[in-house]
Amino acid sequence: MGFHLRPEFWGQGYATESAKAVIEYAFTTVKVQKLFAGHNPNNGRSRKVLNKLGVAYIGDEFYEPTGLYHPLYELRRGQ
Repeated sequence: MGFHLRPEFWGQGYATESAKAVIEYAFTTVKVQKLFAGHNPNNGRSRKVLNKLGVAYIGDEFYEPTGLYHPLYELRRGQ
């Protein structure tokens, strides 16, 4: 799960609202058991959105395209 918005749309709730819809669809229609998410470690706004969604931090993983360790999150059905 991820989201990319142009700066003029930041802070308006679009990322949170769209992520909630994806989560609902994934758990109720597709019947997945868990979802994974991550963000660039320098993007505090994305971390804030994921925290609002109730995802659990599960560790960091090296992401070669950025050369950085990115935080990873998980959301399980019923969590």
